[in-house]
Amino acid sequence: MSQSAVCSAINNLTRALVKRAPQFINFQREPSTITANKMAFHAVARFPNILGAIDCMHIAIKAPSVNEEAFVNRKGIHTINVQAV
Repeated sequence: MSQSAVCSAINNLTRALVKRAPQFINFQREPSTITANKMAFHAVARFPNILGAIDCMHIAIKAPSVNEEAFVNRKGIHTINVQAV
């Protein structure tokens, strides 16, 4: 895929995710719910006072013509790092 095609696909996906985000992303504000979520996370991972965790994924891309070195990961592959909670 060309760089412009990847950029367009990422842009379209991001817009779609942002549009639907309120249906799926919800950070509770009620103290009792926050406490319950912290306890549930602690039961799984044994970390205290945690409400969520971040995860990352490297998406392979075609080497860009500008700042090419900024997109090389530790394995020498051109990627974009995507992060989510």
